[in-house]
Amino acid sequence: MLIVSATLIAVLGASALAPAPTNVVAQIDVLCGAVTQASRNQPPQQIYADFANISDQDAPEDWRPVSSTAELAKVANTTDLYTQAFVWVSGSATLVKMLYNSQSGDSVQYEEQCFDGAGVLVRNVATLNTFSAIDPSSQDGLAVSRIRTSYYASNGKTLRTRTELLDLKTRQPKPHVEYMDQSDTIYRKLSELPFRKLMTQ
Repeated sequence: MLIVSATLIAVLGASALAPAPTNVVAQIDVLCGAVTQASRNQPPQQIYADFANISDQDAPEDWRPVSSTAELAKVANTTDLYTQAFVWVSGSATLVKMLYNSQSGDSVQYEEQCFDGAGVLVRNVATLNTFSAIDPSSQDGLAVSRIRTSYYASNGKTLRTRTELLDLKTRQPKPHVEYMDQSDTIYRKLSELPFRKLMTQ
């Protein structure tokens, strides 16, 4: 983890990559559009959770399918499920939403990964909700949401990355804060997902 300035992140995110062809990014948004909309309006078609005992650092991942969000909520009442995955399929696109809860409870990270028909990652929307950001001008504590959207070519090359920082409650931009950033957990192919062998498609 790294404490960063949101202003610095914005500058680096804008300048670190050469401008991507607008039509390529637009095509990716079209490809991922329907499945993203489905994820907003429909329950996931597949749900998986890691049942591993995280208090044991040597314990292997223990991914299992979960039948529904209701069943997931029921299991979560008695089992700590810090990592969860939700899957939607629409047309040739597959959307996998990964949820990572911190043990401390001061942050939650989401990875919304869209794969094309060949099972290759083309877009990732990484959202970090943290409750320990600081306004450097007042030293006040803030809850913020860092949203980093990245587009990828079929060869894995990053085409474009855009980073936003929003107040978690008002959803208004908060460009001048400091917070503990986290790296994204990215799977370049569907075949790399730790629960891929459990998936029905």
